[in-house]
Amino acid sequence: MVRRLSGALVVGALLLVILVFSSLLGARALGLEPLVVRSGSMESTIHTGSLVLVDDQPAADIAVGDVAVVDPPGSAPPRLHRVIERFDEHGHVFVRTQGDANRTPDADVVALPPEVPTPALVVPALGYVVTAVSSRSGMLAAATVIVVILGASALWAMWRPTGAPA
Repeated sequence: MVRRLSGALVVGALLLVILVFSSLLGARALGLEPLVVRSGSMESTIHTGSLVLVDDQPAADIAVGDVAVVDPPGSAPPRLHRVIERFDEHGHVFVRTQGDANRTPDADVVALPPEVPTPALVVPALGYVVTAVSSRSGMLAAATVIVVILGASALWAMWRPTGAPA
């Protein structure tokens, strides 16, 4: 019973790791970039910890109501927010954005680059897994868990009582 359970856990963990890595590689092969949502500013639409695969769209196609990754001026990190205003001036597209969970719009108007990352696929909670296995400590922890489960399974196989189920 323990051996079957540990075997199932190992297989499940390996399948999860393979699924995450193959999904990310497949997405990149299709031109999609992964983005992990780290704040709750888009809650109820896109949850914290979601993995968002973004695809570039022409700035001219971005409309009010679209969700896009914008790069605000200064040192602020890029943000995934909804476009609430759009301006066209001198051949450039400018937008004001707001997180769905935020009470007020973002303070700055942002000039869009020619190609703007927009969500193509949102997978809730998978961002936590990607973040965990992307770090050195996360990979070490995952490898440790797999080795412990395999070791426990091997010890059980060697030392199980006579007549105990395999």
